[in-house]
Amino acid sequence: MPETDGECGEGQGRSGTSDGVIGRSLPRLSVSSNARARVASGEASEDDDRSGAEARQSGTKLAARVYRVCPAPSRAGQWQPTTAPMPPMPPMCIWLRLQMRLQMRLEMRLEMRRQMRRQMRRQMRRQMRRQMRQPLQCRMEKFDIAVLGAGAAGLMCAAVAGQLGRRVVVLDHAKRIAEKIRISGGGRCNFTNRDAGPAAFLSDNPRFCRSALARYTPADFIALLNRHGVRWHEKHRGQLFCDDSSEQVIEVLRRECAAGQVAIRHPVEVRDYQRESDGSFLLHTDAGPLAAPALVIATGGLSIPKIGASDFAYRLAERFGLRVVSPTPALVPLTFTAQWDAYAALAGLSVEAGVSTGAGASAGRFVEDLLFTHRGLSGPAILQISSYWRSGEPIVIDLAPGRDLAAWLIGEKHGARRSVATMLADAMPARLVATALSRAGVTGDARLADLPDRALRALGAAVNAWQVLPAGTEGWRKAEVTRGGVDTRDLSSSTLAARAVPGLYFVGEAVDVTGWLGGYNFQWAWASGVAAARAAAEQTRAA
Repeated sequence: MPETDGECGEGQGRSGTSDGVIGRSLPRLSVSSNARARVASGEASEDDDRSGAEARQSGTKLAARVYRVCPAPSRAGQWQPTTAPMPPMPPMCIWLRLQMRLQMRLEMRLEMRRQMRRQMRRQMRRQMRRQMRQPLQCRMEKFDIAVLGAGAAGLMCAAVAGQLGRRVVVLDHAKRIAEKIRISGGGRCNFTNRDAGPAAFLSDNPRFCRSALARYTPADFIALLNRHGVRWHEKHRGQLFCDDSSEQVIEVLRRECAAGQVAIRHPVEVRDYQRESDGSFLLHTDAGPLAAPALVIATGGLSIPKIGASDFAYRLAERFGLRVVSPTPALVPLTFTAQWDAYAALAGLSVEAGVSTGAGASAGRFVEDLLFTHRGLSGPAILQISSYWRSGEPIVIDLAPGRDLAAWLIGEKHGARRSVATMLADAMPARLVATALSRAGVTGDARLADLPDRALRALGAAVNAWQVLPAGTEGWRKAEVTRGGVDTRDLSSSTLAARAVPGLYFVGEAVDVTGWLGGYNFQWAWASGVAAARAAAEQTRAA
């Protein structure tokens, strides 16, 4: 083929566009497979020769049309259009060039579609992120009762109110509801205590919890679990646990809420709240606004912040003019200063001990297991006494509860040939003997009969009345409950309603009522939730 043909083909490939002459008007040429076979075998007929001649003639015309628009190089190096004639081109070459051109167009269109799809997806993602950052604008929902907090007290309150025929919604900011129930009791939930009574609770007003506890007792909650087929067992001192898992208690509360057609929504954050002129409460949440004439605050206290604890209840109470007793960690291990290093060798030792602190009405004493740690003291005895302990006060530890060690040693002194260390080993673990003797200034190999009564009384005091001064507590991270909260002087003991704000209720750990270790705080959650539910249902019925 002449040189101009190659140049023309190169120029054509370089300057071809979707609106070119070939793409607009050239017909697609094809040669039948039968004709090609006859030509290859030498059996072509006159008709085939005639068809070939016509095809060559058509190909020549097409090539001429293509050649007319192909640029040709000028002497100055610029591309100029030319109308020079073009030698005949085989039909197959034209067909291949057209096929390549069509394929390139198809690929370009597909790539454009892919880019458009990618751009649309990016725009949709940006729009969704923008909408998620902005508050959802929707129609305001109205309920009879709104409960903030899907814990023990909140779910119990919602379930009872819903089954009394009220339209109830529960809002919680956590991804999983009832997390404190889930982790309690080592995963088996110490859900109540048979001995739960007013004496087992601390408050600035010790009589406040009597009404609610009397109207919903441990037997009532046990009956609820029995109806749902939850198996349970009793440990020491009236503590009741699930046989299987704490999830069973959560499932019971879910079923009770479902029976009352309660709407449980989480995670939902309450961004603002206000009281309307008609007395109802307007809540602005990230899921839209809602209103209710009764609002129950069951958001708990500050203990265990990793599961979502917050001071929401205290801030809301203060905003509505209610007083708050300063919250402090309770049921929490105690820490000591560097002087505790002398007892670090006892870490891991657990003994039954009597622990006491305070005086008068604020005094507390418990006989429970005590655990020595590297940083201080823990175990049920210390957790119990931590609710009574105040900074700067010592605690007194009796390592031989129920036995007056000095009187016992003096009584055994006459005629005794055993050493004092051997005698003490009968009353306490051997690891504690050396510590007690060291604090009393008595050598362990001394014979009991050779020691004066004064030394034995000092030894008895070191065992029965060991005074230690805690430096502090492990804080909210290790605290199981909160002492303090919404002041009970501003609440009704029978309804848990705020005296100055009709329709506002506080239940559970948010209130200044703190129970002992062993299921007492859960019983307060059930009882206070039921009391508030009944009162709120009655209030909204009248409305």
